[in-house]
Amino acid sequence: ELDLKGLAVAAVKKDGRETLISSYSVFAPEMKTPGTKTVKISYSPDNVNFYYVSFTVEVIKVPVKGISISAYPVSEYKEHAKLDLSALVVKLEFQNPAENREYTYAEIAADPDFIIRGCHGEAHGSILEKGEHEISITYKYEDISCSFAVNVIPRVLTSLKVITPPVSLKVFDR
Repeated sequence: ELDLKGLAVAAVKKDGRETLISSYSVFAPEMKTPGTKTVKISYSPDNVNFYYVSFTVEVIKVPVKGISISAYPVSEYKEHAKLDLSALVVKLEFQNPAENREYTYAEIAADPDFIIRGCHGEAHGSILEKGEHEISITYKYEDISCSFAVNVIPRVLTSLKVITPPVSLKVFDR
């Protein structure tokens, strides 16, 4: 995320004098992909004339080596059960091993840098259809991901059926 702490912007007059201003607007591109980004600042002292300035920032890829699953959630379900990822724990491995950290499902779900996707759009609490489903966890970049399979077994019992109704279908109240 772009940190603008320490940013100072000045309006420059014809005679070269500078006046610090605070009522400017900042337009910053997304900062998720590495590379050079241009941040633009605009200012209008009278809502008629607009002045612009820009500067560049370098977005550097987080030094993550990989991601792996430390604790698997439930991996086998009956058809139409709800997907439960609450036991999921993943480990992020950084270039500096002292920074390695494990994240619980609750932490992953609350962190926008993580994306959990099922091959058919499954998410925690989804009703599962029969078959094998792949769930992937991505951290910041597409190449930092891991996955696991969930197997959904078809239910044998599908419904109930009355073969022979009772002899009397009349009930009298007393």
